[in-house]
Amino acid sequence: MLSSGLMWYDPDSRKAPEVKIGEAARRYRERFGADPNVCHVGLEAVVGQATVPIVANRWIRPGYFWLGIDEELAMARPPETAPISRTVLVQRPAAAAPVPLAAGRRSGRPFQKSA
Repeated sequence: MLSSGLMWYDPDSRKAPEVKIGEAARRYRERFGADPNVCHVGLEAVVGQATVPIVANRWIRPGYFWLGIDEELAMARPPETAPISRTVLVQRPAAAAPVPLAAGRRSGRPFQKSA
């Protein structure tokens, strides 16, 4: 679990997400003196090969990237291995059909039958 990290915002749509993540990772190294081992992105982000592993997170808004060190990932991977550079694919749940309001209900008022 990522308990702290660096939240990076880059709204420039002309830059590829991989470039944005690379810039954010560089800033993370400057600020904390270590390489991040995970980057959380929004569900709509389409990221190819990035410099750090990518995790889709429904709480991250478009244009934001949350980089940090996930202790569970750090313990799971031996330190002598090369950094992982792959994208974690997460399937989105199917969108549910909107639920129609009951006849006679508007603005949350209770249904009253006309006489």
